[in-house]
Amino acid sequence: MLPSEQTSFTITTPQTGGIRVLSIGFTRNLLVRDSSDGDTTDRLLYYSRRVDAYHVIAHALKKDGLPAADKLAPNFWVYASSGVNVAHSFFRIMQLGWGICKRSKPCVIQAQDPLFTGLAAYLLARLFKLPFNVCIYGTNPFDPHYTNQSKAIKYTNGIAKMVVRAAQGLQTDGKTIAESLVANGIPRQKVFYKPMIPGNIQNFFYNRPQSQALEGTLLPRKLLFVGRLAVQKNLPLLLQALWRVRQLGMAFGLEIVGDGPLRTSLEAQSVALKLTDAVQFVGALPHENIVDKMRAADIFVLSSIYEGFPRVIMEAAACQLPLLCTDVSGVRDVIGDDYQADFIVPINNEDAFAKQLQYALTLPTKVLAAYGASLQQNLKTVVALYDNPEKQVDIWKHLCTNN
Repeated sequence: MLPSEQTSFTITTPQTGGIRVLSIGFTRNLLVRDSSDGDTTDRLLYYSRRVDAYHVIAHALKKDGLPAADKLAPNFWVYASSGVNVAHSFFRIMQLGWGICKRSKPCVIQAQDPLFTGLAAYLLARLFKLPFNVCIYGTNPFDPHYTNQSKAIKYTNGIAKMVVRAAQGLQTDGKTIAESLVANGIPRQKVFYKPMIPGNIQNFFYNRPQSQALEGTLLPRKLLFVGRLAVQKNLPLLLQALWRVRQLGMAFGLEIVGDGPLRTSLEAQSVALKLTDAVQFVGALPHENIVDKMRAADIFVLSSIYEGFPRVIMEAAACQLPLLCTDVSGVRDVIGDDYQADFIVPINNEDAFAKQLQYALTLPTKVLAAYGASLQQNLKTVVALYDNPEKQVDIWKHLCTNN
C-alpha cells in the first residue's frame, strides 16, 4: 500500500479545538496587499478559520521592503524575517519563532522545505518539545537529481536528511517522493500525500473539439513549455532533443513561456542549433493567459530533473493537453499505466527524450486526443480526492493529538 493512500492513521479531532499552528516558509506575498497570489492567501485564510491561532513567518530580506508584520484575520498573523542577508534572516526567524512559541504556545510547527525553514522548525520543535511537519515539494534530500545540482545542496544535504528523519510529519505533493521517503527508511505513517490543487484549476478544464480528434497526423505539431527558465527545468536537454529530431526532417514549433536566469544562454543555444525559426521565447505571461496557450498547443513538454507535483502538469491535464515528461514526481499521478512507457522519459536522458519526442510528433491526432482525455480523467480523480483545504488542517490535528 502506498503512503499516498493515507490509511495508516486515523484523524482524531479535538473536541474543544485548541489547534495553534506556527508555519515557517517563503510566502512573503502575504505581506503585499496587492499581490496577485490570491490562491495562496485564500488557502491560508481558510486554514486560519479552522484553527485557534495561525502564525506565519516568511523568509524575506530587508531590501524587499516588506512591513514587519500584518494581521490578515482575527487569529492570523504574518511576520517578515527581513534579514540583511540569508544568515541574518534565519536568525530572525528563530527570534520570531521563539517569541511566538512563548506567547501563543503552538501545538505544531510547519516548515515549507527540509533545509532552511526545516532546520528552524527542527530547532524550535526541540526547544519547545513540539511536533513538526516538513513539506517536501521537489526538494527531496534522497533524490540524487536534486542533491547533485549544486555543491551548496550537496554540502548541506546531511542537515536536510537529519531534519526529515526527526520530523513527526512529512508532507509531499507527489507519489514518487512519498515512495522515495519510505524506500529510504522513513516510517510510512509519517508520510502524508496531499497534492496542492491550484485554486483556479476549474478554469483549465476543457474538452478538445471532436472534429479535431478525427483528423489525421497534423504537422508541424505545436509544442509548449511553461515554467521558470532555471537549471531545474533542464531546458538545454529539450533544445538538444529538438535539434536531433529536426535532423530527421521533422517539423514542429515550440513556445517557451516563462522567464528566468537562463533565458540569455537558452536563446544563444537556440541560435547555435539553428532553431530560431521553430522555437519562440514568449517570456512571462499573466497566469490567466496560460490557459489559452495550453488550449492551442498539441503537446506539453517537461524536461525537469526534479519536481514535486508541477502545477503546469495539472493545468495541462485539465486541458486534455498530451504530456511528454521526464520521470519526475507528479507525472505518474496523472499519466496512466497504459501511457507511461511512451510518454514518461528517464531523467536527464537526451537520447530517450529525442526518441519519444519523435514518436509523439508522428502520432495521429485521434491517438493524442485519447491520451489527453485520459489525463483529464485521472486529474479529475486527484482533484475529487484532494481539492479540500481541510486535509491540511487534518494533518495538523493528527500531529497535535498524536505526539
